[in-house]
Amino acid sequence: MTKHHINGAWTVGAREGVLQAVIDNYKFESMREGSHQIAHLLDDTLSLLTTDTIVTHVPTVPAHIRQRSFDHAALLAYRFAKCRKMTHASLLSRVRYASQHELSRAARLEAARYTFIPLRQNIDSPVLLIDDIFTTGATVQACVEQLRGAGAPKIYVAIVARQIPDHKKEPTR
Repeated sequence: MTKHHINGAWTVGAREGVLQAVIDNYKFESMREGSHQIAHLLDDTLSLLTTDTIVTHVPTVPAHIRQRSFDHAALLAYRFAKCRKMTHASLLSRVRYASQHELSRAARLEAARYTFIPLRQNIDSPVLLIDDIFTTGATVQACVEQLRGAGAPKIYVAIVARQIPDHKKEPTR
């Protein structure tokens, strides 16, 4: 797999404590108001981007959208774009729906390569890709590859939280 250039990347923090609670409540308890809080955290974290930057998101697995009754990633990207007075657009489609949750890094990288396709070609504006949790980087890498292939001249990535590997977590008492 080739290395893909990202023009800038930001993360709010590690997926622990309050940040983990806000994300988990938003995603798993369908607390939609969490999208406002998370969008403002991203707004406070990211550098200024040009107003022609298109804000997009990593497409959610359809089963998860049905489960939650909304697409948490799309709503988060929409809220962030609204904070910044930028355009939000769905630029990617998910064509494979299997969860990567239990896969190894190598298996995630291989699966992600065939999971996303661009919804349009000739993207001529910079793109900000938003994802909620960064675990191995496979999803972001696959999405960046597709956006580059569709012509995006610059790609920025914003992640809400980095997943802490289990071997680095403090033992519970």
